[in-house]
Amino acid sequence: MIGKLLLSAQIASMGLCFLPLKWILPSPLTLLFFMVATALGVWVIWYNKIGNWSVLPSPKKGAVLITTGPYYFMRHPMYLSVMLGCLAGVLHNQSLTAFFAWLTLLLILNIKTRYEEHLLKMHFKEYEQYQKSVKTRFFPTVF
Repeated sequence: MIGKLLLSAQIASMGLCFLPLKWILPSPLTLLFFMVATALGVWVIWYNKIGNWSVLPSPKKGAVLITTGPYYFMRHPMYLSVMLGCLAGVLHNQSLTAFFAWLTLLLILNIKTRYEEHLLKMHFKEYEQYQKSVKTRFFPTVF
C-alpha cells in the first residue's frame, strides 16, 4: 500500500515537471540533462536487467542484489536518472509549477528510497554491508 502510494505521488510529480507543455526546441542545457538522464537509465537497465527490478519499492520475488555498474557508485542510480530527466523538463518549461513539482519529486524519492532500503535490508542479508560500502543514495561517489 505504502509503495503504491509513493509510486503514484512520484508519477504525478514527474508529469507536472513537464507542464506547461512548450512546443519549442530545447536549449543545449536541457538536452544535456535529458541525454545524461537517458544514458544513466540505459546503463542501469543494462546492469540490473528488466526482470530484476520493479517500479515499486519492494524487491521482486527472486530478485538479486546488483552491486556493479552504476550501483558501484550509488545505491539508487535509476532515481538519479529520473531526477535529471525531470530537471530537463523544468529547464525546458521554466515554470513555477514544474519547479515545485521537481522539488516535490526530490522529497518523494528521498522518502521512497528510505522505505525501499528498509525492505531491501529485510530481503537481502548483504544489503547493510552494501550500504556501508556505497555511502550515497543518489549522487556518485568517485573516491
